[in-house]
Amino acid sequence: MFEMEDSGVLKKNQVFLHPKYKLFIKRFTNSVLREKLSRENPENSTPSSIITANKYIFSIRKDQPIFLLVPNFLFEELIFASWEISKGIEIDNLGAEDLLKELYSYEPWRKLINWKNYSWTENFEEFKNHLVEESFFYFDDGENSYYFNLFRQIKNDEFIGGFLHFLTGHYINFNKFKLKSKDSNDFFYNHFIFKLINASIYGGEVSRENKAGQNILINKELAFEDGKSLRVGLYYDYQKNLYYINTAFIKS
Repeated sequence: MFEMEDSGVLKKNQVFLHPKYKLFIKRFTNSVLREKLSRENPENSTPSSIITANKYIFSIRKDQPIFLLVPNFLFEELIFASWEISKGIEIDNLGAEDLLKELYSYEPWRKLINWKNYSWTENFEEFKNHLVEESFFYFDDGENSYYFNLFRQIKNDEFIGGFLHFLTGHYINFNKFKLKSKDSNDFFYNHFIFKLINASIYGGEVSRENKAGQNILINKELAFEDGKSLRVGLYYDYQKNLYYINTAFIKS
């Protein structure tokens, strides 16, 4: 999912030499602290894997480097595992807990990550709580910081916030895990993340709605060559100075 044909992508060993690398790392660390210290469990102040995180800098436009950080396997691999599980399920009108339970017992993923080596795999509740804390990816264009979770919480057996919120709401197969899914977009695994980043940063603003506490809900849209477009909804948290993903879907 995080591979890109763009020649502007730097190889991992080149990223550390980029003149803005240290600045991006500082911005990332500060962003995660602002996000994590607002939680109910502030002792989990930073992701456990920051030091070993995969870090990339690439350019969608040559004049603006984009910093992308995927802290660990808990994002990319879980999206792929969720997709594989969703394609194999024939029952509709399932809930968020059903998908997470399928993920918890999904054997290919367990083998991939050496499941028994992690304390948070001991029971389902620890697994679920760990995903909220650790499963995200971060990107930064030097001006704005974006923190996209796998999901932020579960309410009434639906995902609230993050990727699983909009995937179950708008995309084929994933929508089996939502009681009332809005529509059925095709989900294309390859390059989806980069299209989402492109739309979040460079998409044309469609609407803006002021929320309490100087927070803002912003809708953007990025057109494709086939006449379709990607609409993204971003929620800006003023206190945290972070953008979160609210929704993303394809418009014809």
